[in-house]
Amino acid sequence: MSNILIKILKNIFPEISFLGTMSSREFSESDHDFNIVFSNMPLKTKLRNYIVKPNMTSSEKTTLRYRVLKDLGLEKVDYQLNALLNLIAKYTKVDDEAKLRNEIISILLSDSEKNDRKSEDTGKLPNLLSYIKEKYIKVISSKKTDWKDALYQALEPLIEDNKVEDQYYFELVDQISNRYNYSFLGQDMAIPHAVPEKGIKDDGISLLISHYPIKLPYGKKVRIIAPIAFFHMDRYLNAINQLANLSTNDREINKLLNTNTSEQAFTILKEYVERGD
Repeated sequence: MSNILIKILKNIFPEISFLGTMSSREFSESDHDFNIVFSNMPLKTKLRNYIVKPNMTSSEKTTLRYRVLKDLGLEKVDYQLNALLNLIAKYTKVDDEAKLRNEIISILLSDSEKNDRKSEDTGKLPNLLSYIKEKYIKVISSKKTDWKDALYQALEPLIEDNKVEDQYYFELVDQISNRYNYSFLGQDMAIPHAVPEKGIKDDGISLLISHYPIKLPYGKKVRIIAPIAFFHMDRYLNAINQLANLSTNDREINKLLNTNTSEQAFTILKEYVERGD
C-alpha cells in the first residue's frame, strides 16, 4: 500500500519532497530527520502525523492538502491558484471564495491523477478482474480456523498457478506476525503483500472468504484474506483502488460474506467491477 499512497501524496503535494516509504517498525528505529509523517495508522511520534487512505475522495484530498499546508505555514505556496481567484473576482462577484477555491483544487487534483495514470500506461490500466480469477477464490465455514492455515488456504491458488513461490507464504506469515503490521482494508479484509523480490513471479490476487471471524495476532479479526502479488509494479493502481473501494462498501462485502461458493463470490465481484461502483 505504501507505493500507492506515496504516488497519491505526490500528486496532492508537488511542493513537498517525500524521502521514501518504510514500515512502522523501520520508522520507529529510524534516525532520519523528518518534518511530517503520512501513514494509514497512528504512529508513536512527536511529529505531525497525518492519517491517509488509498481511496480518498477529492474532497478529502482537498481538506488534507490545506490542513497540511496550513500546519507547515505554506498556504501562500499556491501562487497560480491565488492569481486565478483574483482574475475571477475581477470580472464577477464571488459569493463563497473558500468553496470556489476547493472546487478548483478538486479539478486540478483530478487532472493531475488522470495525467499520472496516462504516463504510467498508454492503455487502460487492468481492473480487479485482471488479477482475480474464480479459481483463486475459496469460501470456508469452519468456526475455528488457525490464521496461518487460513493464510495458506488463501495463498494456495496463487502458488498452484505459479504466481508466487512457496517462500512468499513465509514472508506473509512474518508480516502478519509483526505487531506493527497494518495490511488491512476496511473492517473485514486483510491484504497481506510484499515486494516482488520476496517470491512473486506474476500478478495475482486470491481471496479466502470465511463465514466466521479469523483471529490474527494482536487481537485483529478478519473474515476475508486477500493475498496480493504484484509483479508488474506500474499497472496495479486501478485494481487496488477498486479493491479499496470494495472493502468499504458494506453492501457488497456482506454479499461476499454470505456466499457459499467461489462461483457466487466471483459473480458478485464481476458485477461490482462492471458497474463501476
